[in-house]
Amino acid sequence: MREVLPLGRSATVLTPATTANLGPGFDALGLALDWVDQASASVIERGFELSLTGDGAGTLPLDENHLVISTILRGLEALDVEAGGLAFTAHNTIPLARGLGSSSAAIAAGLALAWGLAHPDKPLDRDWAFTLAVGLEGHPDNVGPAIYGGLTIGWLTDEVWRVVGPQVHEDIRVCALVPNTVLETTTARSVMPREIPLSDAIANTAHAALLVHAFAEEPRYLFDATSDRLHQEYRRGLYPSSMGLVDALRDQGLAACISGAGPTVVLLHTEGQGALVDLTLDGLLSDNSEFSGFRRHTLGIGEGVQILPPSQ
Repeated sequence: MREVLPLGRSATVLTPATTANLGPGFDALGLALDWVDQASASVIERGFELSLTGDGAGTLPLDENHLVISTILRGLEALDVEAGGLAFTAHNTIPLARGLGSSSAAIAAGLALAWGLAHPDKPLDRDWAFTLAVGLEGHPDNVGPAIYGGLTIGWLTDEVWRVVGPQVHEDIRVCALVPNTVLETTTARSVMPREIPLSDAIANTAHAALLVHAFAEEPRYLFDATSDRLHQEYRRGLYPSSMGLVDALRDQGLAACISGAGPTVVLLHTEGQGALVDLTLDGLLSDNSEFSGFRRHTLGIGEGVQILPPSQ
């Protein structure tokens, strides 16, 4: 018989936006950003009481079909505890369906909330959370950084998902360029080819390996390392403006690529390139530009999901 959690027990978490693929690292590489959503859950007698503000408010379900709620329930089940009901509040700032890991943030939040409710005095077991999260999401590129923070590499060995977190050089800066259009991941995946030329596979292998080195040791290689020949071109027709912006930025020697399934564009650069980035974006994102619908977000490297102390 499962333990029933006491009424009134609560937990609050912060979960980061993430950017996946980073060019060549399709379904394997991901990076946490210092752009967070906050969510809280508390145990009530029965049912579900949801209050949502921010992105998605008014469109997301207000019952157990909400992704965070369904994930909390899955997490509580895995921890062998249960709640009579749940009250849930969230303020979402990570835009939905833009390639910034909103669903992975929801899954990470749900598992962290389940842990905080079940084990209020214990730090989150991130390996436990990752194993469940990648099972729910299906691949590790967004859930890895959402849980562990920083840069992560995820892979499958003997049917077990694994993850490591390489070092991130302190000189690396991130800029997310978010359009006002949306794209569902399932749509983006539907246009992917089943086979690619051997030369493209070799190029992406080399670029993905170089990208890990660029992040850890030599950011000057970010431009070459973010070159992709596996997924972005096949999806160009789904987000022509985003790919046009990637092309324009790369023409200036800047390491731009599509964030996750898109349509957000992510730009990686060093502090020394800051003036070039500012000058280039001021021109490209001006009111009379074809890219004026993109909004710039200057970001840093983020931490993994955090369970806040009760006083916060």
